[in-house]
Amino acid sequence: MIVCPYCGLTLRPRKRQDGFMYCPTGRMRRDSPCSEVRIRKDVAEQTLVELVRTQAQLLVKAEQMLKEKKSKPKKSRDVGSMRAEIRRLELSAAAAELEVQELVEDDSQRKYGEVFGIKEYLHLERFDKTVMASLIESAKVMGEDRLEVTWKHQDVYEKILGEMQG
Repeated sequence: MIVCPYCGLTLRPRKRQDGFMYCPTGRMRRDSPCSEVRIRKDVAEQTLVELVRTQAQLLVKAEQMLKEKKSKPKKSRDVGSMRAEIRRLELSAAAAELEVQELVEDDSQRKYGEVFGIKEYLHLERFDKTVMASLIESAKVMGEDRLEVTWKHQDVYEKILGEMQG
């Protein structure tokens, strides 16, 4: 999952034991920008561990904020008052709209539930390839000490963190 930002190939450890990973394209084509891509394996792995822990911490905070937000009374009409209005007006279209809204909310909670599974890695100590593969789409090496991570649930993370702020 640790990849070259230019060609997208997975970095490989060097044959000599200097601890660096490199892009295989750069080894075959010295004129390629891939030839400059390298990172110490221990630095890459420790950085990914720290990023997973940080992401887990953010989602713990987000979950707490979302729970607090949900427990506060809504300023606009809540579901109970909407149901009362539907009964009063006996509009079948409004009733159907309310049911769809509840289904959408349940579906988003299910998706969030899957994403919040990262919390179990809040205290991750060492690099675990299986854990990383389940959470990270790719980690592009942007320098000897810099990675650009794409999370598997990036869109859901962004939505959750957006709800936290909004």
